[in-house]
Amino acid sequence: MFKKLILPTALMLSIGAFTQANATVMFEESFDEYTAGQTIPHGTPTDNWNGVSSVITFDAENDSSQIFPGTDNKYALLSGSNIASQAVISTNTFANTSTTGQMSFDFYTPESSSWSSSDYLILRVGTSSSNSSTAFALLINKGVIYSSAETYVGKGDELATYSTDTVNSLTIVFNNSSSELDYSGQTIAAGTIDVYLNNQLIGQDIPNNSGGLAQDTPIGMFNFNPKAGFSGEIYLDNIEVNSAISIPESSTAGWLALVILPITIATLRKRYSKSQA
Repeated sequence: MFKKLILPTALMLSIGAFTQANATVMFEESFDEYTAGQTIPHGTPTDNWNGVSSVITFDAENDSSQIFPGTDNKYALLSGSNIASQAVISTNTFANTSTTGQMSFDFYTPESSSWSSSDYLILRVGTSSSNSSTAFALLINKGVIYSSAETYVGKGDELATYSTDTVNSLTIVFNNSSSELDYSGQTIAAGTIDVYLNNQLIGQDIPNNSGGLAQDTPIGMFNFNPKAGFSGEIYLDNIEVNSAISIPESSTAGWLALVILPITIATLRKRYSKSQA
C-alpha cells in the first residue's frame, strides 16, 4: 500500500509555486482569432476591446516572418503617423477584477519605424480610459521604457533600454491594495508596481501617483494611449492580466528545478522503502 511521503519544507514551497497557475486570468489576448489586415474587433460586450480611435492603426497581422514564437501566429500592429489627436485603445472591463496581480505582454519595435524622442506609447492600468481612473502607467518609446511622472500621466524616469528588431517581454506586477505583498521572493509595497523587462527587474515600488485611482480599488481594464502627433510602430502579442503573480525564473534556475524535483522525490521514496524493509 502506498503511503504518504513527507517532503522537505523547501520542496513543498517549490511545488506550491506551481499552484499560482490556478488563479484567475482576468484578460488574455493572442490576436490569433482575427482576420489579418483588418482592424481588431471592438465595441461589443463580447469583444476583448472596447474602443479603438480612428486616428490610429490597430490591426491583426499574420506573423509570416515568425517574429513571435509559434506557428500560424497573428499579432497586433499598432501604428500612427503624426496623428491629429490623441488616441485610445481600451479593453472592455474585466469580468473579474483584483487589486493585486500582474500584466504581461510581448512586444517588438522595428528599427525601421520612425519614432521621435517625444513619441510615447502610454500604457495606463486602472478602471477606465482617463487619467483620473489610472492607477499605474508606463511610457514606451523606441528602445526606452519610462515610468510615469509623479503627478500626472507623463514622462517620468528612464527605467531601461531595450533592443529593437527583437521580441521583448514586459511584466508589470501591481499592488493597488493598502498592504504590502510578498511574491516570488520579492516584496512589493502598497500602492506600487514592480516592472520586469525580459524577466529582469527594472523598476521597484513605483508608486501609484500617475493618475487619480484610489488604493484598494480593483484593477479592471487597461488602455494604450498615443498622444497627438505620435508617429511610431510596435507589434504586440500574448497579452495577459492575471490575479496571480508568477515571475518566470531564469532558464538555468528552471532547468535545475526540473532536475532536482524528480531526483529529490526519487531519493525520498528510496529512503522510505529501505526504512520499511
